[in-house]
Amino acid sequence: MYSALATGEMSIVAPIIGALAASIPVAWDVATGGSIGAIQWVGIAMSVIAVLLLAGRQATGRAHLGPTIKAVGAAISFAMFFIAMSYTSEASGLWPLVAARSVTVPVAFVVAFGLGVAAIPEGRILRLVALTGAADMVANLAIVTAVQRGPLGVSAVLSSLYPAVTVLAALVVLKEYPTTVQRFGIVLAVAAALLLAL
Repeated sequence: MYSALATGEMSIVAPIIGALAASIPVAWDVATGGSIGAIQWVGIAMSVIAVLLLAGRQATGRAHLGPTIKAVGAAISFAMFFIAMSYTSEASGLWPLVAARSVTVPVAFVVAFGLGVAAIPEGRILRLVALTGAADMVANLAIVTAVQRGPLGVSAVLSSLYPAVTVLAALVVLKEYPTTVQRFGIVLAVAAALLLAL
């Protein structure tokens, strides 16, 4: 996800991740015996269309296809995380998250050192990294608690609404201006997430 955000356009990458990360857990719910209404099916169809619209400009050139592929990979990974955490019991508390972090943090360091991109942040960057890490951890705590206590599909969809904030930040901070088609895709992705939450 971070690589896709860094190398692609945030206003395009974030909705792709959000739409797919919302749809896959809902589909899993259905496949494992859960029920889904007509409105949710419309939401799933809209999310797929949104991904195609958002990926359009990037897919026109080979050099720009990478961020889209990474975004899809990130979405699948998020969906798998949501699904796995939904199988943990409320009695297990936050220990599943501790186990997940015990694996992901060392793997991240191994990958960073292996690719030669590991660096120790300093000054303002260190503060931003610490703030981002804290926000990420709070988000993970909230997600795990939600999927343990409520329906997987609804929790995954609601947590996938974050692209709206990311797109706004990309517009204000990075001055990213998506095409008319992609703007429609962004609106469609957010609308799809809202429908899936009904």
